[in-house]
Order: sequence, then C-alpha cells, then structure tokens
Amino acid sequence: MAIYITWRKIIRFKTKTIIGGILLSISCVLPGFTQEAQWTPIGPDGGFLLSFAIAPGSPNVLYAGSDIYGGIYKSTDGGENWTFMGLLSELGYVMDIKIHPNSSDIVYAACGKGGLHKTTDGGLNWNRLFKRDDLAFSVGIDPNTPDVVYAGLIVDTADEYALFKSTDAGMTWPDSSFLGNPVLEICFDPDSLNTVYAGTSGGVHRSTDAGTNWVFCGPPAPSATIQSLVVVDFNTFYAGTLADERDEGTVYKTTDGGGTWNTAYDLGTPVWGLAADPGNGNIVYMAAGSNMFGQEGVFKTTDGGDNWFPVNNGLVDRMARDVKVDPASPNTVYVATDGLGGVYKSSDGAATWIQATSGMRYTLIQAMSFDVSHTLFAAVGWGTYRDIPSIFKSRDSGASWDTLATIPSPYYMTSIFDIVAHPDTADLIYVGGTSHYSNTVDEPSRGLLYRSHDGGDTWEALWTPEGIWILCLTIDPVTRNIYAGTGGGDTSQIYKVYKSTDSGATWETIGLEEHAISALIGQFGTGNTIYAGTGAMFLETNGDGVFRSTDNGASWEPMNSGLSSPFILSMLLDPASTNTIYAGSMGGGIYKATVGTGVETIENNPPEDAPFLLSNFPNPFNAITRITFQIPATGHVTLDIYDISGRTITTLIDGQKQAGHHRILWNGRNKNERKVVSGLYFIHLQTEERKATRKIMLMK
Repeated sequence: MAIYITWRKIIRFKTKTIIGGILLSISCVLPGFTQEAQWTPIGPDGGFLLSFAIAPGSPNVLYAGSDIYGGIYKSTDGGENWTFMGLLSELGYVMDIKIHPNSSDIVYAACGKGGLHKTTDGGLNWNRLFKRDDLAFSVGIDPNTPDVVYAGLIVDTADEYALFKSTDAGMTWPDSSFLGNPVLEICFDPDSLNTVYAGTSGGVHRSTDAGTNWVFCGPPAPSATIQSLVVVDFNTFYAGTLADERDEGTVYKTTDGGGTWNTAYDLGTPVWGLAADPGNGNIVYMAAGSNMFGQEGVFKTTDGGDNWFPVNNGLVDRMARDVKVDPASPNTVYVATDGLGGVYKSSDGAATWIQATSGMRYTLIQAMSFDVSHTLFAAVGWGTYRDIPSIFKSRDSGASWDTLATIPSPYYMTSIFDIVAHPDTADLIYVGGTSHYSNTVDEPSRGLLYRSHDGGDTWEALWTPEGIWILCLTIDPVTRNIYAGTGGGDTSQIYKVYKSTDSGATWETIGLEEHAISALIGQFGTGNTIYAGTGAMFLETNGDGVFRSTDNGASWEPMNSGLSSPFILSMLLDPASTNTIYAGSMGGGIYKATVGTGVETIENNPPEDAPFLLSNFPNPFNAITRITFQIPATGHVTLDIYDISGRTITTLIDGQKQAGHHRILWNGRNKNERKVVSGLYFIHLQTEERKATRKIMLMK
C-alpha cells in the first residue's frame, strides 16, 4: 500500500481576511492558562489493521495490530469490545503478532521500523527486543518449545535480511544462519518437531533441524514474494504471493512437501493472509486486496484449493489483510482489514460477517465539518479504497456514526484531505483530495474537488487538476468564495493556494505558504483565541498535539491532557457550542474538549447608512438556528432568548459590539445548557438606541 503524508494548513477567516502563515515566527510557549481542557475520544469505531492473532488456549483473547503509528488493540470477549494497549512504535506498523501457546499474556509483535516487541502482562507493558537497529517483518513461536522464538528482521547496521532465532524467549539472539531475503511469514509443521517454514521474497524455505539448515522448497516461481503461508501437514501447504512484477498474486499449493506445486488460485492481487480449518485441511480461507487492481476480500475453498469462491456478505471493507480461524470453534473466523472496517467476525464459516470494532478507534481523521443542520462530517485521509466507506456522518455530535460510500468514478479518490460544509445550506458539502489512478486509463495523479448536495449520498466532480493534490478547503462565510490549499506534482505546485469565486467552476492562484501547522481554527470577535494542531511528515517525527493562544499568536500553551495521539490532522469548533472543540488525529480518532466560551463572528463593516436588522434561519428549526443581525453603530448590545411568558431563557450576547453584520448560533438550550422544550420563543436584540424582537419556532 502506498502511503502519502503531507504537511497541512487549514485556512480560516476573520472578517474578510484569510489567516495563513500566522504561526511561522512562534519561538516560545508561555504559561498563563489556569485550567487545561480534558479530551475524550468519541469515535468513529474502526481501524486500519495489518495483523491479527487469536490466543491458542484462550480463543476469546484477540490482538490486532494497526498500520498507523504502530498501535495495538486487545479484546478479551471475542471481539465484542476492544481496548487500546498503546503505541509500540511511532515509526513502524505492527506487521505480525504471535501469542504464547500456554499464556495469552505473553505476546510478541513485529513492528516494521519499530523492531520486535514483547509483553508478559497482557499488553500493559512492552519491551523492545533485539537491541540493534532493526526492522521487523515477522515473528514465530515454536508451539512445542515456546521459549524458541524466530524473527524476520532487516538489520540496519549490517544492511542485511535475516531470520534470527532465540532459545531463551527473546533474551538473546545469536547470529542468523539464514540470510539473503526478507522473511515475511514464519510457521511450523503441526505434526513434526523442529520443522520451521519461512515465507520470503525468494520463495518458501524449510528447516527440519530447528533452523540450523534451510532448503528451498518452492513454489514454481522462485523469485515470487511469499506474503502468506499456511501448513496443513508436512506434505501439504499453501503459499500466497505478493502481486508485483515477479508474480501477479497467486495461491500455490503443494502436496509433496514442496517437490511439486500447482496453482490453486490465480487471483491477480496480493494474498495477505491464509488460514486453514484445524479439523479439516480441505477448508482454507484467503485474505486479499489491493487499492489498484484485482479481486478483493475473503475467499474460501472447501475442496483443498480446487475451487475458490468469495465470502464477503457483510464485509464492507474489501481490503482484507489477515484472516484467522478460531482453533476451538472452526466456524468462527476473523478478518482484519486495512481500511476503515477494522475487524470483522463470522460465526458461520464466513457465510456472513459482522463488524467487531467497538472501542477500536484507530481511524485516521483527516478533516471534519459541521453543516448548518449540525450534522458532523468526518473524512478519512489515507486508505480510501474502492467499495469501502471513506466519510463518516453523525447527526448527534458523535454519539453514533453512519458511513458514506467512496466517492465515485471517473477518478477514485485514494486520499481525502479535507471536507467543508457550506455555511448556509444543509447537506451541501465539498471534499478535497487526490487520485493516483483512474478506472479507465493509466494516468498521473490529480487533485479532486467533489461536491454533494445530499449529505454524501451522491457526488459531482467540480475540479480535477492534473499533477497536484487538494490538501485543504474552506469557504469564506461572507463572500462564499472557496479556497483550496494544494500540494504534490512538481515543485512549483507545492502548497499553492487557489481561490474560486463561482462555487468551484474556475480557480485562480492567490499565494504560496509553507509552515508546520497541520490545522488551524479560531474563535474571533472579542475572544481572539486561536487553536493550532501540529503534525509532521512521513512519520519520521511526532506531532506536538494542540496549542492555544488567546493573544493572536503572541504566546502559546499546549492543551494536551487526555490527548494520547499527538499528531493532529484537523480541528473544528462546534458552531452550536463554540466552547466545544474537536481534534482529528492521525490514528486516535476524534477527540473532543470544552474550552473557553466562544463569540459570534463579525462579517464585515457596513456603510454608514446601514440599517438595523434582525433575522434567523432556519425558522422553524430543529437543533440549531443561525441568528443574523446588523447594527449601524458601535455600542453595547444584548441578545436574549425569551419564552412565551417573557422569561429569559438564555443571553447570547451582553457586551460591546462593533458596527456591522454579526452572526451567532442558538442550539435550543437554556443558560444551564439544558435543552428547552418545543414551542414559540422570541429573539430580543437591543442596542443603546434601538431594539427589535423576532418570533422563532423550535420543533423537535
């Protein structure tokens, strides 16, 4: 899977001015805030997974490894609920997980650039093994002698691929006797002692003397990369290959211990995982998928590989990365997906699947936006593959989530970088991102700007420039102009800002900015508070979380209590409650915090003879209404909500305001933040010289 990480800059507005590049000269962080906001994760559930394991003696104990940030999850109830066990590595993916045959508390995890890790207390604490600089691809525990552990590594200091062996449960690692090819899979013969198999980038190798000597044993394409391997017995095993220039993605089978092979299934896409029914060697499952070509999902054979058929009923995410069979209940099958789906579970031999992701929030939230009806949209950045969800939608501030389909042809949006809702119209949203291929022709990557009028059910392409990526979007609340920050392509295109004054039909270049802030939002008016989310490039360094300034950027303070994922990709203020802030992280889902009280927006400076106006939209309204007013002179303003008996429900504004257009939202709550009942209410606006009242109807 190709992964692209970019610096991000979110553009927001104060009156008619674009705020961009404001944080370039930050050099210090100063104290001064008396109370730090507390973040709480709210979803959505799901995850980008590479690896999965079932505890041999405790089949309800499961571990799942993420391909983002090296995170690992654990379930003790067969996948009903998951607990985040921490980041094993900030630089590498969890490529493989193996659990001790006699203790579900002892687990080994191979973590890409992060090396090999081990826990002996069920994932509460992890230690890194093999102290040299290393990249770990695979790990295997000898089921007959569990203190014997094998690890497929790349040793940076020696620049060599090797299979290392420890005989003391990972304490020491003598030099390897197997060199030359990356070892991507390690497994053992269930019936023969000391027999080990290694799936490598140069075929399958076998040792019958516990790793002292190795022999090549197939398959017929000797240079094929063996991505998955399952051993039924000494003579019968299956090997799945990685689709590349050497092999197109195939499942091979041998019944004579590797002497001869036949093509069990020519799939045409990477075969990431294979698993056999422990009681019936003719039943084998395959996990496969690609974001560019071939078939995807889970496939099954019941006749020893002569015939295969897809088993994807209920499997929304077709990028299947691993598959495992419960040894105590062979009809129970799990699949880990490298998309938004996380873990799926089947209790009927893969005839049907249900998503089992409760508590698993390793989704990469790239951008968020509220529309005027208070629907929250969350866009996922990478891993947006065909036939799987790419955007989430919540109508209850994150309590529950719906998923929307991938944005359609002619260009598959392989990365979503931003989503923004129109400030006036419900369900009118824009999405910016990039495509690396078309469904019709092989062509360069291009930026994509799509629009939906129905909350994401259908989409139309507005702008598809070749050779650049659309990294961020925003809409000026006064002029309704759309701004897009772009990157990618040749160097002249990186971080260029475009502007459209005709709803995205045409675009003009307005500037070029670069800085390390990945997201930026503001509470303007009298508050002058700015929030900045920080990140980095290519996973080489970590982000620093969220910072806040109350003096227009002159000084900053971190506000990271409860924020376990410090790489922030997007941020958002709740328009119905401007003291509620959301942060979308790289790998930790969405975080939510209560901050200082927000204020309304001053839209522009009117002419001297501007009228005194009060209006709201929508009216009647359900969850939220936008109140707009205009005052001709600067002075003290109060804006109250009264009920039908004349009692003050809440005061939205009580203070000095500048002349001009103002907007503020009322979310149907009283001064104690409790929801009020349906009925007739009144907006009362009063200045030093004038006053106005408007009827509004709340309907639930």
